[in-house]
Amino acid sequence: MSTSKPRPEIEGRRGERNDEQVLEIEDRSEAGYLTSKWSLIGKIMADKILNKNTVKGMIRKGWDEETPKQILQDSPWNVLGALLNLQRWVPDISLYEIDFIRAPFWVQIHGLLLAKTSTQSVIQIGFVLGGVLQVEKPLVQDRLMCSYLRVRVLIDITKPLATGVWVTRKELGNIWIWVFFKYEILQNFYYGCGRISHDQKSCKEAKAVCPYDSTKYLSKF
Repeated sequence: MSTSKPRPEIEGRRGERNDEQVLEIEDRSEAGYLTSKWSLIGKIMADKILNKNTVKGMIRKGWDEETPKQILQDSPWNVLGALLNLQRWVPDISLYEIDFIRAPFWVQIHGLLLAKTSTQSVIQIGFVLGGVLQVEKPLVQDRLMCSYLRVRVLIDITKPLATGVWVTRKELGNIWIWVFFKYEILQNFYYGCGRISHDQKSCKEAKAVCPYDSTKYLSKF
């Protein structure tokens, strides 16, 4: 009767040691740090497979004279109707540790009371959506430049997009007003479940998003 030695585990889960050797690499490549200034990693958020050559051609044409910093500032980008989620590849992480679950979007805020129109109000509402990256000043020389407010937010795109938020109106008692959101440069989005990166055919979830109504209000009991 023959016996066999169990095969050693070669790969462990991320962050865990296995039975293999563990190395501490002392060398830090200067070239790696210099390269990181020009290194962007992108992931196309779509269920369908896109033509690789077509995607490369569109990217090269669109970014011919832009720097990585400008490319990130101008994001989100869409390729063939799908979101191209871009992240900077910094020196101290591996390719497989880059997180693509969040993406930046400019969001319009509609329906806010004029008395609440301020930078602080925009920031407060922005945190409902995600991490606030940039706020467009609603007032310029005490003049309202637009009928809505804008905030750039880092949004978790694995979750349904928020359609709005209730805001209290203390001066009228227990009344809330509905402030609704509009997302700029939003494509490959299914309104049924409120998620990015797939359409009705590939969606397996129940309806999760209701259409907004700018006249909506609620009495709090």
